[in-house]
Amino acid sequence: MKNLLRLIKGGKKEKPVIDYERIYLEGMIRTMEAKKLDFDNKELAQRLFFYIVKYFEVVEMENKSLENHESMIVFNHVLMDTMKGLTPEDMMTIFPPAKTYDGEKWGIKDYFTTMAALNEHGIDKQIGTEEAALNLLWDFMNPSVMKYRVKIMSVMSNLNRLETGQGLMERFIEDQELNLPVYRAYTDNKGKSFLLDENGKSIPVIKRLPRYLKLAK
Repeated sequence: MKNLLRLIKGGKKEKPVIDYERIYLEGMIRTMEAKKLDFDNKELAQRLFFYIVKYFEVVEMENKSLENHESMIVFNHVLMDTMKGLTPEDMMTIFPPAKTYDGEKWGIKDYFTTMAALNEHGIDKQIGTEEAALNLLWDFMNPSVMKYRVKIMSVMSNLNRLETGQGLMERFIEDQELNLPVYRAYTDNKGKSFLLDENGKSIPVIKRLPRYLKLAK
């Protein structure tokens, strides 16, 4: 009896690349449009809070234009305005605090400092003001919220550099009259990183080898 089974070798399938940046941006814009028609809708406010924070988390701002950076500032203002109608409990529902408990040992914020800040404001109390929103975001330890904080500071620094030629740290050093050298990081067309000082002198960036690799002698 002939073998009726035949093995067909298939090619290697590559996983489709998910464009989270586009997903969160479209979700954010769609929710903003819906909120215009139903401004006091709490569910829409929670959804918008989620989309904006997640968009900040994934968006890449390298080589983006001045207009792109200005748009990010607008989105941040929308976030602050949206948070006024939320409570700390809403924040915890959308982005649960990180379960890290050793902050006191290392002198950093953790779950306990997060809950202390939320309780001080009032878990069920509406956030109410932009100042309160900023304070809670700063004290809130969650990976997505932490990445948002880094990204908005980076955006503000880049925007200042695009407008004045100086980042926030460079401006701080100059305002404080600190005698510190300033270096800017660049990557050449071969993917190699280097630093450039104020006099145009380049310094190569030497990356440390992983522990499991050793240089042959």
